[in-house]
Amino acid sequence: MKVLAAAVLLLSVTSCTITCTLEAKAGITVLVVDSLSGGTISAESVTVVAREGTFRDSVQVPRSLTDTPVLLAIERAGNYRVEVSADGYRPWALEPVQVTEDECHVRPMALTARLQPL
Repeated sequence: MKVLAAAVLLLSVTSCTITCTLEAKAGITVLVVDSLSGGTISAESVTVVAREGTFRDSVQVPRSLTDTPVLLAIERAGNYRVEVSADGYRPWALEPVQVTEDECHVRPMALTARLQPL
């Protein structure tokens, strides 16, 4: 009886199929805020960089979009150093930021960079 139950369980597990979506997911999402107000920063632009070894993904965000999260490391798992810089603010960095993946996509890491005014 135990052999039959094990065979049925094995058959059930091996017949499972995984359906992946076609969307591309960001491994890292960074929201940049002013550490004092908690709101949008007042810099003309913000630069956000994710680095892993020789890989570098960067986005420069204009002032009009600084309240929008920045998307980095699209469908790329790894251990990153994330850096944020903006005029009038102290640089911000965090490491390691570990992005893992499953059978289909990366598992996103959501960060909030709280920049301190100079």
